[in-house]
Amino acid sequence: MRVVLAGGGTGGHLYPGIAIAEKLEREKVEIIFMVSNRDVDSKILSSLNYPFIVQNVTPVKGKGFLYKIKSFLKLSVQVLKNMKLIKRNDKVLLLGGFASAAAGLAAMLKGCEIYVHEQNSVMGFANRFFVKFAKKVFLSFEIKNMEIEGAVLTGNPVRESIAEIEPKYEHSRHLLVLGGSQGSRFLNRLMIESYERLKEEEIEIKHQTGYMLYNETVDGYKAKYGRYGNEDLEITDYVNDIQDVLKWSDAVVSRAGSGSVYEIMYAKRPAVFIPLKLAADNHQYFNAKFFEEHGYGYVLTEDEATPENFCKKIMLLFENYNDFSKKLASMKRLNASEIILSEMGFV
Repeated sequence: MRVVLAGGGTGGHLYPGIAIAEKLEREKVEIIFMVSNRDVDSKILSSLNYPFIVQNVTPVKGKGFLYKIKSFLKLSVQVLKNMKLIKRNDKVLLLGGFASAAAGLAAMLKGCEIYVHEQNSVMGFANRFFVKFAKKVFLSFEIKNMEIEGAVLTGNPVRESIAEIEPKYEHSRHLLVLGGSQGSRFLNRLMIESYERLKEEEIEIKHQTGYMLYNETVDGYKAKYGRYGNEDLEITDYVNDIQDVLKWSDAVVSRAGSGSVYEIMYAKRPAVFIPLKLAADNHQYFNAKFFEEHGYGYVLTEDEATPENFCKKIMLLFENYNDFSKKLASMKRLNASEIILSEMGFV
């Protein structure tokens, strides 16, 4: 028997599958990823030596009419290819996003067992279709936009190297800024505008910009300050060993995809989340509110996130650091990977 893990396009759709793959390897179960043709998927999986198939697919939602036609044609071709790659006795776990659709449709046509994991608090377009055909549906959060009978609340799968990070009760004013694999131009510009104030507070910063936005961010620091890095500012395009920088960090700034929220929460670091304003169905905002409502940090919308407000929230994290750390340390963690594999019949 083999498990097909289908999804990708962003780290948020891919890393939960990697966390599950870690567990499946220990159970000696054959696995294969079916991912998008975006470089981030291949880079991440190649570095971890996981087998994968690249699918020539593109997003459909939110695009123009002609683009949608092209996307549906690509999807149709990829479904036919996947029909030859997916086996009748495969178990197919769909991780959401446009990269899961072709594998899901092929699995339906082959009569495979289909499972769906929804990472976000609002169910995405692809998963909303496939839940009707899934044997089991797994949720990271209570879903805001639909009721799903028999769904299992699992939390989001997080790699053990992150979940094992110990909480801190004292800080050294280490601030980690995560833009994700695609990067966030809004976060990058906010950091450039806020850097001088944060430096005055003796905050040391590691700023991850995203692959495509690294050069323009470095240029932005240079243009404003005449330089772009010294002992209190380190800029990088991507972080391969996220557990190392999370251990280094005392607090985190990030967008609010489910993967980011859960990794930061399980690493037991307080955070300021700035949800992507244009995220589908505003799901990042609801993800971030889950974190804030549990007392682990703050949410700033893009409209609220002026340099002044942003720096105030960062300082509040450090001023109340011990309180945040105690709440994070006492958090009840769901072992999502184990729950999912048990429901799929592997544990």
